[in-house]
Amino acid sequence: ALLGGAFWLAGALRVRYPVLPIVAVLAALGVLGYTLLRSRRVAAVVAAMALLLVPTALVAAVTRVDGQAGDRSITPRVASDLDREYRHAIGVLSLDLSALQLPPGPTPLEISMGAGQVEVTVPWDAEVEARASVSAGSFDLFGNRQTGVNLDGKSRSSGQPGAPVLVITAKAGAGEIIVRRGYEPFTHQALRTGQPVPVSCYPDGPPAVAAAASSTMHCSAADGVTKIPALACVVSDSGSALCRPAGEPEPVVDFTDDPGTRRCQVPAGGGRSLCTAPNPGTRSEIGGQGSFTCTIPAGGGPAVCHPAGSGSGPPPPAPPADPNAPGSTTPATPVPPAPPGEYRCTVPDGGGPATCEPI
Repeated sequence: ALLGGAFWLAGALRVRYPVLPIVAVLAALGVLGYTLLRSRRVAAVVAAMALLLVPTALVAAVTRVDGQAGDRSITPRVASDLDREYRHAIGVLSLDLSALQLPPGPTPLEISMGAGQVEVTVPWDAEVEARASVSAGSFDLFGNRQTGVNLDGKSRSSGQPGAPVLVITAKAGAGEIIVRRGYEPFTHQALRTGQPVPVSCYPDGPPAVAAAASSTMHCSAADGVTKIPALACVVSDSGSALCRPAGEPEPVVDFTDDPGTRRCQVPAGGGRSLCTAPNPGTRSEIGGQGSFTCTIPAGGGPAVCHPAGSGSGPPPPAPPADPNAPGSTTPATPVPPAPPGEYRCTVPDGGGPATCEPI
């Protein structure tokens, strides 16, 4: 009863008529006490104790769990996938909106947690207004943190100019509410900062066609998220490409003259791309074991490698900043497992995991 009352106060349980079970429990306890004082007969005591089943059944009839329970992870991609309200009774609710395409204007979102943790990751470029209320616990809104009881706070995080507005109202009876900003996709960052844009390409058709130097390839953003404009790309034999928007100078890359390298015109949004014939030669001329220099893009992704000593490679991207730091208004890319830049890698004979170290 005490545990159920605690969950009810926290908001995890919803009771339609809370007075009824309270009165029933008090009445049953009163009858039981009176029987214990007035009668010593076992049958009378058992009958009085059986009366406790009445308020138990009544509580079960008028009580329900307010929302789902357990660990729940939601990742909507389009606005139609996003509910206007999410209710969770007990556990963890993770709402990843980092890849959500929001419609123009404000989008309201209400979240209710009885007892547990709420984690919300908002799009890197959206304007966000967040408000949190916690009866007992803590909240963190883009670095605005509070811990204690009867908490109430709000925070606004700026996005890109003219971006949609996400309005979040989150409540928790007991637990924690966290609202953070997602990281800018590394392909989008490269477009924004004027760096070579990483793209992934593979030949159209079966392997036999690829071996015959097909004039088309299928290309898409290396981060799998960014909507790319029309691009002019230099594509390595492995399919990793560095590009710049069509009409701009070709990116300077170390593998321009390597065997298998070709140039492709990628349409806006990616897809089937028209390519030149690859440079003569085969991958075996640059494969096998030895040392290679690899350029790793910010945020990770396909790395472009060439034999050590054949060039300097494109400049590494700028180091990322924390988009959730207080006062931060410029979204950034996630910190990759290894910092971007050039590495010397020893490749075993026949390929396989390579050992790399910064140059």
